[in-house]
Amino acid sequence: EPSSWLQQPEQHVPRSVTMTRTVEDLFYEGIAWWKIVGFDYRGFPSRVVRLDPRSVDVQKDGRVHVTLDGHRGTAEEWVRDNELIRFDSPNDPLLTAGARAIRQCLLLDRAAQRYAEGAPPGDFFTPADDADPFDDDDEVQTLLLDPWLQARQTRSTAWIPSAVKYHSASFNPEQLELGKQRDHAVKEIARVAGIDPEELGISTTSRTYANHFDRRKNFLDFTLGGYRAAIEDRLSMGDVTPRGSFVRFDLDG
Repeated sequence: EPSSWLQQPEQHVPRSVTMTRTVEDLFYEGIAWWKIVGFDYRGFPSRVVRLDPRSVDVQKDGRVHVTLDGHRGTAEEWVRDNELIRFDSPNDPLLTAGARAIRQCLLLDRAAQRYAEGAPPGDFFTPADDADPFDDDDEVQTLLLDPWLQARQTRSTAWIPSAVKYHSASFNPEQLELGKQRDHAVKEIARVAGIDPEELGISTTSRTYANHFDRRKNFLDFTLGGYRAAIEDRLSMGDVTPRGSFVRFDLDG
């Protein structure tokens, strides 16, 4: 029988948003929390609020401390166990298992951004002939390098003082192999997350043929299957639903 509170677990929040954020919490953080804010006449949940996983702190004595960020500021409270529904991911959180690949992507993004801003790697300055060198490194930084960086970020060309010579290695993204390195990092993230790299825009040549229905079914069964099972099993436990009731996702749509 359809349960009325599962049609819209959070007040003023669509069910699709609540479930999407819950799966994202499991996917990225490895844990998700719902706070029960209403009970029916049988003592089962009738309304919940999704909590940010990082706002929940479980103490050594079993007490749970929750920090709520609302429109009127930050509020803190102690919550009893029977007021919380905890979901645990069957997989390691992506922010932990894929941390190295994510950091690599961020570094490559910054390298590509530096190139796009007109600051290719391997460039340097040398004193011009018969020019007086700078007295110390601070003068180099404040009188030359800082204005140079600012000029390159605000316009496509920059002016070079006559006292120095500019040298550039003239690398380009293809020579730097940023594209291949970024594809490798994205593939590693896809491997850790259990996602087909093609879903993340990485072309793979090993695929021969697969229709759209099969790809969609594989995504639901393998990529999302563990998270679906974790939510279904938790909401089917006796503290959430009456005995003999089971919660299942409706995938007909």
